[in-house]
Order: sequence, then C-alpha cells, then structure tokens
Amino acid sequence: MCVCGTKRAHPRYVRVGCPPTDLALPMTDPKPSVCVVLLEGEAGVGKSEVYTALRARGYEGLDEDFGEDVKGDLLHPQSFSRELLWMAAFFQRIRVQCAQHLKKAPGSPPTIIIADRSPASAVLFTKSERAVMRAAFDVAEHEMRELGIALYYVRLTCAEEPLLQRIQQRLAMPGNDWRVPLNEDDPAQMTRMRKLYDNASDMWNHTLRTDKDKGAVLESVERVIAELVV
Repeated sequence: MCVCGTKRAHPRYVRVGCPPTDLALPMTDPKPSVCVVLLEGEAGVGKSEVYTALRARGYEGLDEDFGEDVKGDLLHPQSFSRELLWMAAFFQRIRVQCAQHLKKAPGSPPTIIIADRSPASAVLFTKSERAVMRAAFDVAEHEMRELGIALYYVRLTCAEEPLLQRIQQRLAMPGNDWRVPLNEDDPAQMTRMRKLYDNASDMWNHTLRTDKDKGAVLESVERVIAELVV
C-alpha cells in the first residue's frame, strides 16, 4: 500500500480563492468537534467499496446520494449550475449530520464521520467556470471550520486497467443508465479526469492506492483516522 504524504495544509487553515486571501486564518479553536473523512477519486477507484467496509467496522457514514440528483434535469449533470447546487447540498448534508455532535462537552475527542465522495468533485467535474466553483468551495469550507467541522480529503486512486474494468462492470449493472452521459468508460475521459485529480493535489490531505490488498487499504485509511483523534 502506497501512502503519498500529506500535500494539503492543516485543516485549521483554509485558502479561499486563488491566490489566498485574508480568510486564510487559523480557527480560534484548533480542535474541531467533528472530523469528516471524505473519500474522493475518479469514478471506479473503489470509493464506495472502502466506504462500505468502513461502515461495517462501525464508523458513522454519509453517502454521496448522487444518482437521484442527476435524474430528470434538462441540464447536463456536469453543468456549472448542477454541480454548484450539488456541492452546496453536500456541504449542507454534512452540517445537518454534524449538528448533534457539535453539542458535546468541550475537550471531548472529535466525532469521526466517513463520507463517500466529497464536495471537491464539483470543482473537478464542472464543465465550465472551474475557478468560480473552487472559490465557492473554499468559502464553504471556511464556514464549516468556523462551526468546528474539519474536513479531511483522502484521494483514492489505482492503475488505469483495473479502473476501466470496474467502470464497465458498474455500467452493466441495472439502474446505472444515468451514468451513460458521463462517459466514464471512455479512455480519453479517464485520462483527462486523472490529470484533473493529479493537478488538484493541493486539495488532498492524503492519497492512497486501491489496487492493492483490500485489508491494507482499510488499514491505511484507519491510520489516517487515528491521526485525527490524537
């Protein structure tokens, strides 16, 4: 299992926009009440599989709830408007789920929540205005940290061949016809998305590979979690 070192600033700090602005300040309270570990990565890397395995180990979870969102709208799923609304809804779902945990006694260890995918997807997948989406993403993150909610992004990745196989198997499953417009099984699209994830390395706290032993993957994620509760 390869664990690429932390590439992102400590979650007490946030960069809003590009370049950083005066909002890039430390939180007043350096210990968040809730730590949300968001599993991110290209389609087919195994996010849902890792998420499901961690849920089976007792972690509280927040799934992506993406499929229902893309059905019935006339706009492309990756249009700016759709992605912006999806990102805002994702941040809202995190806040709602974290609300009960923000009331615990001061000094208590942070609650850990595992999320399948993350709001960062909207920044990478939008078909236009990526810089505007990133600015909105950074502001929303700042608001979360002011509430005492720290977000940790774990990018999952794997080699292209098993990635394509996973995508093709998923597209063949009943009920996944809504994914067809996303062109997930197009090799050129896969390469383009991988480059987007690689170029967004400042967004990830950790990068883990999923084309190794499943147990090793889970151990790596749990090591990341262990660092958050120290």
